[in-house]
Amino acid sequence: ELSAASKKEAQYAELIKAADGFFGKKQYEEAKAKYQEATQVKDQEAYPKQKIKECDAFIDDLAKKAEADKKAKELDDQFKAAVAAGDAAFKAENYELAKTSFTQAQSLKPAEKYPPEQLAAIAKKLDELAKKAEEDAKNKELDANYQAAIDAGDASFKKADYDAAKGKYN
Repeated sequence: ELSAASKKEAQYAELIKAADGFFGKKQYEEAKAKYQEATQVKDQEAYPKQKIKECDAFIDDLAKKAEADKKAKELDDQFKAAVAAGDAAFKAENYELAKTSFTQAQSLKPAEKYPPEQLAAIAKKLDELAKKAEEDAKNKELDANYQAAIDAGDASFKKADYDAAKGKYN
């Protein structure tokens, strides 16, 4: 009986030592398994039960951290993809698509400085394009009026109405 108790005590001590070793190395799953084995050897001992609870807490924390890291990586990947799409669209002068992509990137990571900077650059480019289009329209209208005056002058010149032609040419 004494020998059986001694073997049981040695087995328990060995399991606790192994479990504590795993726990110290932050290998909580392995430590938990060894503490559970220890409770089967000596089920009235409080130490392994307490350590199992600690292992469970660490395992839960690690799982939550892994999930948070996974979500952060997904968010980062989405942000990088939106920025890359925005940069490509900007380079291709597709400013509306670039604006959409950078707006999406900004909504994913509002603290980042790059998307608002690019949105400002896009707004500037769109403003420049609008001014250029307005200037081109004015120039086109001016050219059309000029050509109409020349055509009218030519018509008057062919009719030998030199005074009218001179007026149109002027």
